[in-house]
Amino acid sequence: MNPQKKVILITGASSGIGLTCAEYLSSRGNLVYGIGRNPDFKTTEFTYYPVDVRNEPAVQSLVSQILEKEKRIDVLINNAGIHVAGAIEHIDHQRVLELFDCNFFGYLNMIRSILPGMKKRKSGLLICISSIAGVTGLPFQGIYCASKFALEGLCESLRMETHHSGVHVVLVEPGDFKTAITQNRTIDPLTVKDPFYAGNFETTMKKVTLDESTGANAIDIARLIENIMCMRRPGVRYTAGHKMQRVVPFLKRIVPSAFFEFIIRKNYYS
Repeated sequence: MNPQKKVILITGASSGIGLTCAEYLSSRGNLVYGIGRNPDFKTTEFTYYPVDVRNEPAVQSLVSQILEKEKRIDVLINNAGIHVAGAIEHIDHQRVLELFDCNFFGYLNMIRSILPGMKKRKSGLLICISSIAGVTGLPFQGIYCASKFALEGLCESLRMETHHSGVHVVLVEPGDFKTAITQNRTIDPLTVKDPFYAGNFETTMKKVTLDESTGANAIDIARLIENIMCMRRPGVRYTAGHKMQRVVPFLKRIVPSAFFEFIIRKNYYS
């Protein structure tokens, strides 16, 4: 095997950011394995397996299979995710569990399966796709934000736990991108019917849909990840997307909290 070629495992690889990253990184000479929930997805650009990140035994089995064949996994790109929109008051508890099972515990399953091998080799890169919503709350996206906030804390802690191990942990925080998330998002029906929320919710979702439809191209994230892969000591987090969205985390740190909240609220529905 070419020593410059990386063995990469990408979750959520059957669509959106994951698919773009898998195709791009494969075209750059890397050996890419992708997994996703879609059993009908077919590709000749990389090796795909229909594995759900929420299924821990299936994840461990696949990782063992790849390690047996390739002897290593150099990079994990944790990307699989789902989205639900609605008022925190109304979103069904089972729906909340399903979202966290994918957006948080699915990431955890992947990390726990791959980290031991990276530690043994004293080399590896764990990239977790978070979101701008992982550093600031957004109206009617509270459950999604909570899963990304949890991911941010997990990765910050993991960086400290694996310090000097040769394993690097990195967060990538995209803003809005043109992906299938718009079509695949679950809309909470109770929020739509509740007169207290309905007006602001409708306005918010129109703005969210507009931002996504005019969002950046996922190829930007693929190129960012390629750059991170070339760094000797990558940083904690990197934002991606349109400049106005990328400035949000910085803005949150420097302006008064009440004013920052006003800006976010006004952007969506005031």
